[in-house]
Amino acid sequence: MMQPIQLEVRDPNSEATFDVTIIGVLEQSAITGFGLITSQDTLEKGLNIHLPEPTYFVRLADGVDPVATSTALESAFLKNGLESVDLIQELRDTMAIQLVFQQLLLAS
Repeated sequence: MMQPIQLEVRDPNSEATFDVTIIGVLEQSAITGFGLITSQDTLEKGLNIHLPEPTYFVRLADGVDPVATSTALESAFLKNGLESVDLIQELRDTMAIQLVFQQLLLAS
């Protein structure tokens, strides 16, 4: 246990500074590395910027229904605003549209 410590943090790119309260120190590892671990909200407020939403890619096992999985994920993470996209279906839809244009061009 440690007493909280106030610290001024500086963004090396913009030179912007903001205050944080350190409540613990983690042992260095491959996961934590060097640096500060904080919430996205703290960074956005401190640096006055909007960070892009994180993106996660999930590979489904063979035979797993992507529509049912998507619905279950969105339901489980409703309060977090998760939006699930079936990338394979998105690519198929895009390719189908491109194929229609190619066929139209070849027919003329």
